[in-house]
Amino acid sequence: MIMLTLAERERLFAANEKLAFSACTHWVRTNKGFVERYNLQRDDLDSVALAALWMATEKWNPSRGAFSTIATLAVHSRLKHVLRHHSTAKRGFGEHEPESLDARLPGADSLTLGDTLRAPLSESPERAVLGAIINPVLWQAVEKLPRGQAEVIRLRFVEGLSVQETAARMGVKYNNVSALANSGIKKLRAACQHLDLWV
Repeated sequence: MIMLTLAERERLFAANEKLAFSACTHWVRTNKGFVERYNLQRDDLDSVALAALWMATEKWNPSRGAFSTIATLAVHSRLKHVLRHHSTAKRGFGEHEPESLDARLPGADSLTLGDTLRAPLSESPERAVLGAIINPVLWQAVEKLPRGQAEVIRLRFVEGLSVQETAARMGVKYNNVSALANSGIKKLRAACQHLDLWV
């Protein structure tokens, strides 16, 4: 398998951003009913498309076909994954759906949904991730990520920088920060499932 350098991947990504947006637009039109039903926001879907594009640059082998074909398939596949996730999440707890965070969880005498949260509701998602990163085992998993992904995780979730600030600090495009963060978080989730940690 031919591995592209980071600079080659960034050029390939930049050259195909419009393709990712176009593939996302086509997918949204094709799945309009689902997009409306699950209240999927276009800018969120665009971010997913860009993350899929970035991941495609990592997996693409020039001897196996045109990048545009692989990228379009990657975008559609990732968007389908998001739709499946939202449709499953909307089902919630079924007949045991709690009315509040203080509601008791089925089968747990003293455990509430609120007890399962790692961070106070007033904290931002970034602060919740920071609380998880303090776990030394998780921090080791962050250290094993590719350099760009680990750096984005540190800058965004430990230092609390915005996407724009992170892009400026790293010298990359705004969209690359989201793609790197999404790829890194996906790898962290897989590593944490393997280690029985929550992320």
